[in-house]
Amino acid sequence: MVEGVSSQDFSQIFSDLKRTVTYKTAAKTTSNITGTEKLTYTDSTKNIVFLKRSQRFIFDREGIVELGDAYLMAPTTETIAKGDRVVVDGETYEITPMDLSVIRKFGSTSMFIFATLRKTIGVQAV
Repeated sequence: MVEGVSSQDFSQIFSDLKRTVTYKTAAKTTSNITGTEKLTYTDSTKNIVFLKRSQRFIFDREGIVELGDAYLMAPTTETIAKGDRVVVDGETYEITPMDLSVIRKFGSTSMFIFATLRKTIGVQAV
């Protein structure tokens, strides 16, 4: 156990940087007649830390883990899943499959959920 670190450490950072966004939860349904799959989205609001990627920082010293257009951080009490969408300033971003819901830890203490987002092209933010 790492001493002196708690999930409350992220709570202070989160309270300073969070913003309320529209969160679209994906659900897949399959037609019992044709077998065609259809994605539907249910809207809600969530408080997250949203970081938009800048093209100036393509080559990070640490290397490239996952390329994305933006990133989000959320408390571990939130449910974040691949395929879900986030609408920020009228732009829609989808959570990428490669970074499902990665929980970042300090020692054995869970601090926050980190996800990579890709901007969806041609999708209205309604």
